Amino acid sequence: MDIQEGYFFLSSGHGKNTRVYQYRLSFFEKHDEKYRSIKTTFLDNWQRSISSTYEHIKSELIRQRKDFPNPAVYSIETELSFPVDETLLPVAKRSLVKFISAAA
Repeated sequence: MDIQEGYFFLSSGHGKNTRVYQYRLSFFEKHDEKYRSIKTTFLDNWQRSISSTYEHIKSELIRQRKDFPNPAVYSIETELSFPVDETLLPVAKRSLVKFISAAA
Protein backbone atom coordinates (compact mmCIF):
# COMPACT_ATOMS: atom_id res chain seq x y z
CA MET A 1 0.00 0.00 0.00
CA ASP A 2 1.36 3.38 -1.01
CA ILE A 3 0.43 6.14 1.44
CA GLN A 4 1.58 8.84 -1.00
CA GLU A 5 -1.76 8.63 -2.78
CA GLY A 6 -5.21 7.44 -1.94
CA TYR A 7 -8.52 8.80 -0.67
CA PHE A 8 -9.81 10.72 2.29
CA PHE A 9 -13.32 11.20 3.61
CA LEU A 10 -14.30 14.56 5.04
CA SER A 11 -17.31 14.94 7.35
CA SER A 12 -18.39 17.99 9.32
CA GLY A 13 -21.21 18.83 11.66
CA HIS A 14 -23.66 16.25 12.88
CA GLY A 15 -24.93 15.36 9.39
CA LYS A 16 -24.26 12.13 7.56
CA ASN A 17 -22.81 13.78 4.45
CA THR A 18 -19.29 12.61 3.55
CA ARG A 19 -17.20 14.30 0.88
CA VAL A 20 -14.79 11.93 -0.85
CA TYR A 21 -11.47 13.20 -2.22
CA GLN A 22 -8.54 11.60 -3.99
CA TYR A 23 -5.15 12.87 -2.85
CA ARG A 24 -1.55 12.70 -4.07
CA LEU A 25 1.30 13.72 -1.79
CA SER A 26 4.57 15.11 -3.15
CA PHE A 27 7.87 15.81 -1.44
CA PHE A 28 10.51 18.08 -2.90
CA GLU A 29 13.68 19.79 -1.76
CA LYS A 30 14.90 23.29 -2.43
CA HIS A 31 18.08 24.75 -0.93
CA ASP A 32 18.44 22.02 1.69
CA GLU A 33 14.84 22.42 2.87
CA LYS A 34 12.16 19.78 2.44
CA TYR A 35 8.68 20.78 1.31
CA ARG A 36 5.48 18.82 1.07
CA SER A 37 2.51 19.41 -1.14
CA ILE A 38 -0.83 17.71 -1.50
CA LYS A 39 -3.03 17.74 -4.57
CA THR A 40 -6.67 16.84 -4.04
CA THR A 41 -9.53 16.09 -6.38
CA PHE A 42 -13.13 16.05 -5.22
CA LEU A 43 -14.78 12.79 -6.30
CA ASP A 44 -18.25 12.54 -4.81
CA ASN A 45 -20.66 13.11 -1.93
CA TRP A 46 -21.94 10.09 -0.02
CA GLN A 47 -24.65 9.86 2.60
CA ARG A 48 -23.56 7.60 5.44
CA SER A 49 -26.13 5.23 6.84
CA ILE A 50 -26.32 1.84 8.49
CA SER A 51 -25.59 0.20 5.14
CA SER A 52 -23.33 2.91 3.69
CA THR A 53 -20.41 3.00 6.11
CA TYR A 54 -16.86 4.20 5.50
CA GLU A 55 -15.91 0.59 4.74
CA HIS A 56 -18.68 0.36 2.15
CA ILE A 57 -17.60 3.64 0.54
CA LYS A 58 -14.02 2.36 0.36
CA SER A 59 -15.06 -0.92 -1.24
CA GLU A 60 -17.18 0.95 -3.79
CA LEU A 61 -14.24 3.21 -4.66
CA ILE A 62 -12.02 0.16 -5.18
CA ARG A 63 -14.68 -1.49 -7.34
CA GLN A 64 -15.33 1.62 -9.47
CA ARG A 65 -11.76 2.92 -9.75
CA LYS A 66 -9.29 0.24 -10.72
CA ASP A 67 -6.24 2.56 -10.55
CA PHE A 68 -5.90 1.98 -6.77
CA PRO A 69 -6.45 -1.70 -5.92
CA ASN A 70 -5.38 -1.23 -2.25
CA PRO A 71 -5.59 2.50 -1.51
CA ALA A 72 -4.67 4.32 1.65
CA VAL A 73 -7.91 5.76 3.02
CA TYR A 74 -8.25 8.30 5.82
CA SER A 75 -11.32 9.70 7.53
CA ILE A 76 -11.31 13.28 8.79
CA GLU A 77 -14.25 14.24 10.99
CA THR A 78 -15.27 17.22 13.05
CA GLU A 79 -18.42 17.94 15.00
CA LEU A 80 -18.13 21.63 14.14
CA SER A 81 -19.89 23.11 11.12
CA PHE A 82 -17.64 25.27 8.95
CA PRO A 83 -17.69 26.22 5.28
CA VAL A 84 -15.95 23.24 3.69
CA ASP A 85 -13.99 24.77 0.82
CA GLU A 86 -12.99 27.96 2.61
CA THR A 87 -12.15 26.61 6.07
CA LEU A 88 -12.42 22.90 6.67
CA LEU A 89 -10.71 21.54 3.54
CA PRO A 90 -7.47 23.55 3.93
CA VAL A 91 -7.18 22.55 7.61
CA ALA A 92 -7.93 18.91 6.76
CA LYS A 93 -5.30 18.89 4.01
CA ARG A 94 -2.62 20.31 6.32
CA SER A 95 -3.51 17.82 9.03
CA LEU A 96 -3.39 14.91 6.59
CA VAL A 97 0.03 15.96 5.26
CA LYS A 98 1.39 16.18 8.83
CA PHE A 99 -0.08 12.81 9.76
CA ILE A 100 1.25 11.02 6.67
CA SER A 101 4.67 12.68 6.96
CA ALA A 102 4.99 11.57 10.58
CA ALA A 103 4.03 8.01 9.63
CA ALA A 104 6.45 7.83 6.69
